[in-house]
Amino acid sequence: MSHNDLLSALSDELDDAYAVKVEEIQKLENFASLHQSDRNTDEIALGIFRKAQIMLLYAHFEGFCKFVLQCYVIYINKECVSIQDLKHGLLASCLEGAFNKLTDSQHKPVKIKAELKDDKVLQVLGRRREFLCAYNDTVKDIASINEDLCVDTESNLWAHTLKKLMYKLELTYDIVAEFQGDVNSLLHLRNAYAHGGRDKPPTEQEYTDYKKTVFMLMKRLRDEIQSSFSNRAYLTSPSYASAVVETSSEFVRAGE
Repeated sequence: MSHNDLLSALSDELDDAYAVKVEEIQKLENFASLHQSDRNTDEIALGIFRKAQIMLLYAHFEGFCKFVLQCYVIYINKECVSIQDLKHGLLASCLEGAFNKLTDSQHKPVKIKAELKDDKVLQVLGRRREFLCAYNDTVKDIASINEDLCVDTESNLWAHTLKKLMYKLELTYDIVAEFQGDVNSLLHLRNAYAHGGRDKPPTEQEYTDYKKTVFMLMKRLRDEIQSSFSNRAYLTSPSYASAVVETSSEFVRAGE
């Protein structure tokens, strides 16, 4: 597939995922509204609805963020670019296994036996030597990033966790700063309900404010990923990226 075809497919996946999350939230709100108009429904029952809305809102936020970031990785892999052409954050993700061996004290590549015990300094040197010997050949391989290892939301998607994930993927994470307080507050509230730390339900206005924040950040994240993939911002050389995009455009025009 050409770059433009991949971009179109990626955009469709992100848009569909966003639409599904919005639709499910809306259905729960509609269900709550039906009971809100019923005079027999007391405030306690409505509070339970709002708790459920908070739980689903956070679940969809975390799920959407993880999904779209993994999609970004998957579509970068589909570009079949060389590892050495990726920006350093993504290149590091490709070398996850090699880095693990480099820092694993149980991996002992040097077979020279010490007089009395293992020579730890020698094994560190051996791991470094092994890493460097394999490096030049490894980075010439086609990029294949493990999206599950690369995108780990660590059970709780705090604002700093989302920033960290975007940093690893060479995405602009400044968009999170604007919503940082609300994201962390929503997670605190969700955890309080999930673990029994709070009984008081959110007000209708509190829920509305959280929903506005979540939907806005989800849109911004979707747009950031679409833009970064469109511009091939994951590559080290802007000139190379522009040349490939231009070639893809010429290919598409020639096929029209």
